[in-house]
Amino acid sequence: MANPQHLENFLKSVDLSKFQMGDFTANLPDIKTPTLITWGRDDRFVPIDWSLKLLNGFTCAPYSPICHKTRSTQSTRASE
Repeated sequence: MANPQHLENFLKSVDLSKFQMGDFTANLPDIKTPTLITWGRDDRFVPIDWSLKLLNGFTCAPYSPICHKTRSTQSTRASE
């Protein structure tokens, strides 16, 4: 990570905001829009098991692991 302080600051802000991410996996089969699931090997925010949980929850979604990249890479694959 180029600047570890960025992650630390982000995590502090999430803690201070009392941000809560709900579990919406039961709703995933209802989503009919084609969805590309990506995960970057160096992603320090979203664990690989979350990506795999999404993959198992959608009825039809391709999965694309991106080696050596972080979540910011997703925008380069938006056309897929």
